[in-house]
Amino acid sequence: MQSLKFFACFAFFAAALSAQSADTTRPAAPKVLFVYDKVDKESAFYVGAFRDELAKAGVLFEEAAVDSAKVKDLSRYEHVLMYSRVLQFNWASPVRNWAKSVASFAGKKVHIFVTANRWFAEDNKKQLSTLVSKRSGTVDAISTATNKMTDEQKIKQVADEVAKIK
Repeated sequence: MQSLKFFACFAFFAAALSAQSADTTRPAAPKVLFVYDKVDKESAFYVGAFRDELAKAGVLFEEAAVDSAKVKDLSRYEHVLMYSRVLQFNWASPVRNWAKSVASFAGKKVHIFVTANRWFAEDNKKQLSTLVSKRSGTVDAISTATNKMTDEQKIKQVADEVAKIK
């Protein structure tokens, strides 16, 4: 009888240990998909700031420049973070084109962050917000004219947006 109790306890602890080790070795699904135009001299500051702030906040994320983004199925993500900028007074935003290609944002909180030197940022934000809303997404959007902001102010704005994701 003693050996049966010992065997039952051993089996219970072995199963519990096995389940725990399986949970810690399996990578967690990313919480956020971070998409942006492309990384170049104009966008590198903000893309880097978002990477840094997401990592500092402990947010699991995957990222993709939309010119190479093949991600259309958003079921793995809770949030979609889109960084777009007005490209030399051109309304053709690569992020907007990517958003058009996504069938649905249903059940996703979509964070749209648009930068420009002037009022064009607001129009780009409105266009992206409309696209996401029409595809059943919940939008949290910000646009900003960045020409008179210091780097510290820009990073603070990025950190504030990332804080909404937690």
